Amino acid sequence: MNAKPEGYEFLHDPKSERRGDDEIEGAIYRSSGWLAFENGSIQPHLAALERWMGKRARVQGIAQTKNTMPIASREFHHHGGFGPPGFWPARLEPYSIQRVTSEIRREEIV
Repeated sequence: MNAKPEGYEFLHDPKSERRGDDEIEGAIYRSSGWLAFENGSIQPHLAALERWMGKRARVQGIAQTKNTMPIASREFHHHGGFGPPGFWPARLEPYSIQRVTSEIRREEIV
């Protein structure tokens, strides 16, 4: 997870496969998504999300991509995607967010 002034994004995992955020690999948001806390979804617990910045989290929710976005909405977002400037290619309206600890990861490997 990562915080932006406008809200939260989820980044590609594993980090080794993540885009760089430079001129060669392109912007990091191109391989990430926007967390869209809407009226019908859970609302963010800001203190918990701040502690989880840069950590792994499991987010479950309703996904939407630019391809499934209504055309009228694409025109509303300046760059055709999600998040305030419309840069992100996907969004997730969360109904569950869980911090994934190293202990949880070890249990899931077995």
